Amino acid sequence: MPEHFADRLISAVERKGSAVCIGIDPDYDRLPAEFRGENPSPRQHVEAIASFCRELLKSTDATARVFRSTVMVHAFRLGIPIGNET
Repeated sequence: MPEHFADRLISAVERKGSAVCIGIDPDYDRLPAEFRGENPSPRQHVEAIASFCRELLKSTDATARVFRSTVMVHAFRLGIPIGNET
């Protein structure tokens, strides 16, 4: 039987000594300039948000144990297929 999420979470908190949760709710207009372009297409809009989120994950991985993201919400809102969809 697979390990329960709560057990994995407790184990991660104990391993890292941290219970930090990072909520990732990016707003394209508030991203740092290096992630935004001028007049981006909907796909570029989502890719910029995803790139920002990847950088955030890399920079907080040492302390954060839980991440929550709404990137898929943005893609859905813009009509962008994500993953295996075509």
